[in-house]
Amino acid sequence: MTIAASKDIDWQTANPLSADIAQCPYGYYSQIRDNAPVLKAPGTDFYIVSRYQDVAEVLKRPEIFSADYRSLFNRHPDVAQILDQGVPSVSTLATLDPPDHARYRRLVNKAFTPGRVNAISDRIVAEVETLIDGLIEAGEADIVGQFAVPLTISITADQLGVPREDIWKFKRWSDARVVQFSLVTSLEEECEAARRRLEFQRYFADLLDRKRAEPSDDIISVLATTHFDDLDRELDLPEFISIAEQLMTAGNLTTTHSFASGLLMLLQNPDEMERLRAEPARMRQFIEELLRLESPASGIWRVVREDTVLGGVALPAGAAVHLRLASANRDERQFADPDRLDLDRSNLATHVAFGGGTHFCIGFQLAKRELEIGFNALLRRLANIRLAMPTDDLAYIPSFTVHGLERLDIRFDRA
Repeated sequence: MTIAASKDIDWQTANPLSADIAQCPYGYYSQIRDNAPVLKAPGTDFYIVSRYQDVAEVLKRPEIFSADYRSLFNRHPDVAQILDQGVPSVSTLATLDPPDHARYRRLVNKAFTPGRVNAISDRIVAEVETLIDGLIEAGEADIVGQFAVPLTISITADQLGVPREDIWKFKRWSDARVVQFSLVTSLEEECEAARRRLEFQRYFADLLDRKRAEPSDDIISVLATTHFDDLDRELDLPEFISIAEQLMTAGNLTTTHSFASGLLMLLQNPDEMERLRAEPARMRQFIEELLRLESPASGIWRVVREDTVLGGVALPAGAAVHLRLASANRDERQFADPDRLDLDRSNLATHVAFGGGTHFCIGFQLAKRELEIGFNALLRRLANIRLAMPTDDLAYIPSFTVHGLERLDIRFDRA
């Protein structure tokens, strides 16, 4: 479905969890921004916030809008029975409010220094070149399965300290985490995702013990051996598992989906592709526009702490609110001609693809570095890139919270 076609969706009756909207949500977003920017949508029990300024306001007011959304996901008894066999769920980073959130943020910041990101750059370059070496002779590839996925899981796993032989387990666990919050999966899929989550917990509990006994130069070792600034203790197991799950998922989410979305965007804007080939220093501007136009995380949850008003709509205490980051990033009130790729946009860096406020994505520097290195290498080594599948076959993963292509088949010549 095109943006133009999705504008024909009746926003007053449409269920935002529908498959049609998941495939191309931008026309629907445009309608609700214009007509009901804080919307209690049919078929849901939550409010959708779609305008940039409203989203930005919520992100800056954790005293009113809590990040602890765990209570919103009441698991089916079959799923709960499986999860109850594992490590208890606790709030740490994404689901914890200030001031307690700062305690965990400071600890994890020690593992995400600019120096560490700079140090991993050579590793990213080597992995990117190896992956391109493996596909270049064929002259065709699925950029998702043959490039984006293996790149992101190998870099994320390497940074966390997961051995190379286990990285595909890592991908399975990361996918399971996404399934659990997609809102559009079957009970059978949720149960399978819960079982995979238990696998993850057992593996990382063992990894924690090993890293405490023999720490090395990786993020898990930092988390395993660092004390809280204000407490005389290290992370306990539930805290560690919570943080590791979030780092695993976030590390895969942004870059995996952004590579496919970005390459498709360049195929649709060939002049800009050639401009980037000629001016690789402009790649950073492209990355910002890519994240704005095709935000891989469609949105994030908040829970209203007390009765309040947002965008002229009264929100009762306890109400669930979903901040549609992908809609805010295409709000014409913030971004002129918002559906157009514009490398010269004056406010490129004001997008909210990484959230905002105290919960701004901790790994944003690493994600941008991977994308910059990866796209520069693809454009340098692959010439005459073209789509190798009908546009009608382009399919996005079924999810309310994540937006990304299932596959992207391309053909190319050796540059």
